[in-house]
Amino acid sequence: MGLREIEGVQAHGIRETQTVPAESSETGKEIVITDEYWYSEDLRIYLVIKHNDPRTGSVAFTVEQLTRTEPEAAFFEIPDGYQPVGRNQ
Repeated sequence: MGLREIEGVQAHGIRETQTVPAESSETGKEIVITDEYWYSEDLRIYLVIKHNDPRTGSVAFTVEQLTRTEPEAAFFEIPDGYQPVGRNQ
C-alpha cells in the first residue's frame, strides 16, 4: 500500500486478505476478510490497524494526538502520602 503520513509520521501500509470458500462458510457464500496495518519504523509501533470480517463487522485502532516531546516531569513524581503496599514493604 506504500507510504502515508499519519499524525506527522511516515508509515508503511500493508493489506492482508483471507478468503473463506463458499463451501466452508456458514452462509454458503464466499467471505473476504481484510486486515490493514500502518507501521511506523521511526516509532516502532502500528499507527493504524483495521480489521474487516463481514461475519463480525469492522474494527479500527488508530493512534491520535501524537506528541513527540518530553512528557511533563510531574507525571513521574511520587504523590504525597504514597505508601508502598505488597511483599517488600
